[in-house]
Amino acid sequence: MEDLLHDVDSIKDAHDRFFKMVFSEENNTRTFIKKFFPYELRKNIDIESLKLIDNEKLSKEYKKYQLDLSFECNFKGNKSMLYIIFEHKSDLDRFVF
Repeated sequence: MEDLLHDVDSIKDAHDRFFKMVFSEENNTRTFIKKFFPYELRKNIDIESLKLIDNEKLSKEYKKYQLDLSFECNFKGNKSMLYIIFEHKSDLDRFVF
């Protein structure tokens, strides 16, 4: 995970780098969930169990790159995975928060 920001070739987009830098910090993701997830979803997530999963991969050229952020957490009492994708939207979408 420490190479996330140092290997600029592994992440092409500046927005992607920014969000990965911010939300790879588990406390930032916890705060985001508390503030922005709908209550009906949020109430089922054990925020304190949230843990970033290492998604580092190697290319065919043996360069490290990072996939989108994934987290492990307890959801409704069960060990689960939470996959967060941040997309820049120019229009409102009722299915995106």
